[in-house]
Amino acid sequence: LPNLRTIKLDLLLNLTKTPNFDGLRNLERFMIRGCGKLIEIHPSFGHLEKLVYVVIDGCFNLQMLPPITRSKKLETLELSKCSRLFNSSRIQQSMENVEHLPEPFLPHNINHIGLRFFNRCLRKLDLSGCFLGDGDISSTGFWEFPNLQELDLHGNKFSRLNFSRIPRLKCLNVKYCFHLVELLELP
Repeated sequence: LPNLRTIKLDLLLNLTKTPNFDGLRNLERFMIRGCGKLIEIHPSFGHLEKLVYVVIDGCFNLQMLPPITRSKKLETLELSKCSRLFNSSRIQQSMENVEHLPEPFLPHNINHIGLRFFNRCLRKLDLSGCFLGDGDISSTGFWEFPNLQELDLHGNKFSRLNFSRIPRLKCLNVKYCFHLVELLELP
């Protein structure tokens, strides 16, 4: 299916792994919602270069999302209600050399999915309901999104957030962040 541009997988209640994405070189939009048994998105997903819009919502058991570092045009990334994706039971190592670690040892946290590689294009980021705490996004490089306009972090466990490197932010949702005590340097 070399011309396929959109994949939408909703409420596939028994899906545990997505299919191979090799050959889908023109895929721009990927949406998967309410697939509660999904554990892994196939590693070939990380090779897609034309992704612009990715929504992964309500996949509570998702544990593996390949780094999507080849997608230089990604504008919207939603990873809501995917808390296991960010809870690492693997070895915690320095994220400076994450791209050089062998696949079985890649930590499951925000830097694992490769946010720092496409931070120039990203316009909308949704990490709601993932139970993220201060340690999950403590990397200073994480918050460098010069073109980000919408950020949804509702339902997480942060206590402090610093937005000094998100100058174009227009919409911020921190609803139900009951641990939040301080917002630093709002743009």
